[in-house]
Amino acid sequence: MKDVSTVLEDKRRAIGITIAELARRTDINYDVLSRALKGKTMLKGDQLLLLCNELGLDFSAFWNC
Repeated sequence: MKDVSTVLEDKRRAIGITIAELARRTDINYDVLSRALKGKTMLKGDQLLLLCNELGLDFSAFWNC
């Protein structure tokens, strides 16, 4: 079973965007985003929504988390 950070990181890599660029596009602090994508911290709900919008994910991507 995947976790939220793995789903986000897999999608980020699949579309070829850097963490820095994703942070810039979503206005999420780079360090916070980097730790979240490594599973070391949790995202706030609004941050998760911003990331889903930017990465083209809907919440069904997380059903198995």
